[in-house]
Formats: sequence, structure tokens, C-alpha cells
Amino acid sequence: MDKPVFAPICLTLYDENDETVRDLQKSVVCWGMMKQALAVGKIIQQHGEDSPETVDAITAFVCRFYDDKVTIAELDRGAELREVMAVYHAVMRRAGALGN
Repeated sequence: MDKPVFAPICLTLYDENDETVRDLQKSVVCWGMMKQALAVGKIIQQHGEDSPETVDAITAFVCRFYDDKVTIAELDRGAELREVMAVYHAVMRRAGALGN
């Protein structure tokens, strides 16, 4: 059976000199991740996008999305803000496309 072909969802980790340390990518969004993305969406609705609760939920979501191959500490130190948010939004876009 052939693997599904989807555009990868990418995240780059950087060091203190803004040099690339590691690139993460994943193309398949598992069913459980969609459920977690929806749960994060509820947290955003309750607390707003810039609350500590939301930041913690998105951070945990991104770690889980990449099968825990990145830690919260690694994201805190080396992930670019827009890239972390883009991972969450990419999953939500795919979830939204299910109804089409």
C-alpha cells in the first residue's frame, strides 16, 4: 500500500546564534491529533491566544504532534514563535478540510 502524500508540516529548532539545530517534519495528521487540536481550540476560546494556558496547550500539542521527538524545553529555547503557531494552524486547516 502506498503512503499518503501530503505536504509536510515543518518546524525548525534554532540555537542561540539563530543557526538551525534540527528540522522536524511530519506529513500525516493522525486522528488523535485532530481531537487534540480541537481541544486546544477550546482553550483558546476560553483564555485567548496570548494566555499562559493557551501557550502551554499549544506547546504540548506540538511536542505530541512530532511524536515527542522534541521536548517542551527544546521548544522554549529554540523554536520560532510563528513556526510553532503554524504547526497548530496547519493541523486545524486539515481538520477543517474534512468537511469539504
